[in-house]
Amino acid sequence: MLTMLLRGPRRSADPTRTYYCLQGSWSLFHSLAFALTLLYQVQVVGLTPLQLVLVGTLLEVTCFLGEIPTGIVADLYSRRLSVLIGLVLIGTGIVLQGALPVFWAVLLAQIVWGIGYTFTSGHRSLDHRRDR
Repeated sequence: MLTMLLRGPRRSADPTRTYYCLQGSWSLFHSLAFALTLLYQVQVVGLTPLQLVLVGTLLEVTCFLGEIPTGIVADLYSRRLSVLIGLVLIGTGIVLQGALPVFWAVLLAQIVWGIGYTFTSGHRSLDHRRDR
Protein backbone atom coordinates (compact mmCIF):
# COMPACT_ATOMS: atom_id res chain seq x y z
CA MET A 1 0.00 0.00 0.00
CA LEU A 2 2.83 2.40 0.83
CA THR A 3 4.46 1.83 -2.55
CA MET A 4 1.12 2.50 -4.22
CA LEU A 5 0.88 5.85 -2.39
CA LEU A 6 4.41 6.80 -3.40
CA ARG A 7 3.89 5.87 -7.06
CA GLY A 8 0.66 7.81 -7.33
CA PRO A 9 -2.81 6.95 -8.51
CA ARG A 10 -3.46 4.89 -11.63
CA ARG A 11 -5.56 7.65 -13.08
CA SER A 12 -5.28 11.32 -12.38
CA ALA A 13 -7.91 12.85 -10.12
CA ASP A 14 -9.43 16.20 -10.96
CA PRO A 15 -7.24 18.60 -8.94
CA THR A 16 -9.96 21.20 -8.46
CA ARG A 17 -12.50 18.71 -7.14
CA THR A 18 -9.89 17.06 -4.92
CA TYR A 19 -8.83 20.42 -3.49
CA TYR A 20 -12.37 21.54 -2.71
CA CYS A 21 -13.29 18.17 -1.23
CA LEU A 22 -10.21 18.08 1.01
CA GLN A 23 -10.48 21.71 2.10
CA GLY A 24 -14.22 21.54 2.74
CA SER A 25 -14.08 18.33 4.74
CA TRP A 26 -10.95 19.52 6.58
CA SER A 27 -12.64 22.75 7.64
CA LEU A 28 -15.77 20.98 8.83
CA PHE A 29 -14.14 18.12 10.69
CA HIS A 30 -11.26 20.13 12.14
CA SER A 31 -13.60 22.75 13.61
CA LEU A 32 -15.95 20.08 14.90
CA ALA A 33 -13.11 18.07 16.44
CA PHE A 34 -11.58 21.07 18.23
CA ALA A 35 -14.93 22.22 19.65
CA LEU A 36 -15.97 18.76 20.80
CA THR A 37 -12.53 17.98 22.17
CA LEU A 38 -12.69 20.89 24.59
CA LEU A 39 -16.15 19.87 25.78
CA TYR A 40 -15.01 16.27 26.13
CA GLN A 41 -11.93 17.27 28.13
CA VAL A 42 -14.00 19.32 30.58
CA GLN A 43 -17.15 17.19 30.87
CA VAL A 44 -15.93 13.60 30.52
CA VAL A 45 -12.27 13.67 31.52
CA GLY A 46 -12.84 16.39 34.11
CA LEU A 47 -9.70 18.39 33.45
CA THR A 48 -8.99 21.42 35.62
CA PRO A 49 -8.16 24.81 34.07
CA LEU A 50 -4.44 24.21 34.72
CA GLN A 51 -4.61 20.82 33.00
CA LEU A 52 -6.42 22.38 30.03
CA VAL A 53 -3.64 24.95 29.70
CA LEU A 54 -1.01 22.19 29.89
CA VAL A 55 -2.82 20.18 27.20
CA GLY A 56 -3.02 23.20 24.87
CA THR A 57 0.57 24.15 25.53
CA LEU A 58 1.77 20.62 24.81
CA LEU A 59 -0.14 20.63 21.51
CA GLU A 60 1.39 23.94 20.45
CA VAL A 61 4.92 22.96 21.49
CA THR A 62 4.58 19.70 19.54
CA CYS A 63 3.41 21.62 16.48
CA PHE A 64 6.26 24.12 16.80
CA LEU A 65 8.97 21.48 17.21
CA GLY A 66 7.62 19.28 14.43
CA GLU A 67 7.32 21.85 11.66
CA ILE A 68 10.83 21.65 10.22
CA PRO A 69 11.32 17.84 10.36
CA THR A 70 7.95 17.14 8.78
CA GLY A 71 8.60 19.79 6.14
CA ILE A 72 11.84 18.08 5.25
CA VAL A 73 10.05 14.72 4.98
CA ALA A 74 7.47 16.29 2.67
CA ASP A 75 10.15 17.86 0.47
CA LEU A 76 12.35 14.78 0.27
CA TYR A 77 9.69 12.13 -0.24
CA SER A 78 6.18 13.22 -1.13
CA ARG A 79 3.82 16.01 -0.20
CA ARG A 80 0.84 13.76 -0.82
CA LEU A 81 2.26 11.10 1.47
CA SER A 82 2.98 13.76 4.10
CA VAL A 83 -0.63 14.95 4.06
CA LEU A 84 -1.96 11.38 4.20
CA ILE A 85 0.30 10.54 7.15
CA GLY A 86 -0.85 13.72 8.86
CA LEU A 87 -4.53 12.95 8.43
CA VAL A 88 -4.06 9.42 9.77
CA LEU A 89 -2.14 10.73 12.80
CA ILE A 90 -4.75 13.40 13.53
CA GLY A 91 -7.47 10.75 13.39
CA THR A 92 -5.43 8.46 15.62
CA GLY A 93 -4.99 11.24 18.17
CA ILE A 94 -8.71 11.93 18.24
CA VAL A 95 -9.57 8.24 18.62
CA LEU A 96 -6.95 7.77 21.35
CA GLN A 97 -8.31 10.71 23.29
CA GLY A 98 -11.86 9.41 23.02
CA ALA A 99 -10.95 5.83 23.90
CA LEU A 100 -9.14 6.60 27.16
CA PRO A 101 -10.69 9.41 29.22
CA VAL A 102 -7.69 10.01 31.49
CA PHE A 103 -5.25 12.92 31.65
CA TRP A 104 -2.14 11.07 30.45
CA ALA A 105 -4.04 9.71 27.42
CA VAL A 106 -5.21 13.21 26.56
CA LEU A 107 -1.60 14.42 26.70
CA LEU A 108 -0.42 11.54 24.49
CA ALA A 109 -3.27 12.19 22.07
CA GLN A 110 -2.29 15.85 21.81
CA ILE A 111 1.27 14.85 20.92
CA VAL A 112 0.02 12.51 18.19
CA TRP A 113 -2.44 15.16 16.98
CA GLY A 114 0.29 17.82 16.92
CA ILE A 115 2.68 15.64 14.93
CA GLY A 116 -0.13 14.83 12.52
CA TYR A 117 -0.97 18.49 12.11
CA THR A 118 2.62 19.33 11.28
CA PHE A 119 2.58 16.68 8.56
CA THR A 120 -0.38 18.48 6.97
CA SER A 121 1.08 21.95 7.39
CA GLY A 122 4.85 21.34 7.65
CA HIS A 123 5.31 20.76 3.95
CA ARG A 124 4.98 24.52 3.48
CA SER A 125 7.92 25.31 5.78
CA LEU A 126 10.58 24.93 3.07
CA ASP A 127 8.54 26.14 0.09
CA HIS A 128 10.27 29.52 0.01
CA ARG A 129 13.16 28.00 -1.94
CA ARG A 130 10.88 26.95 -4.79
CA ASP A 131 9.23 30.35 -5.12
CA ARG A 132 12.37 31.98 -6.53
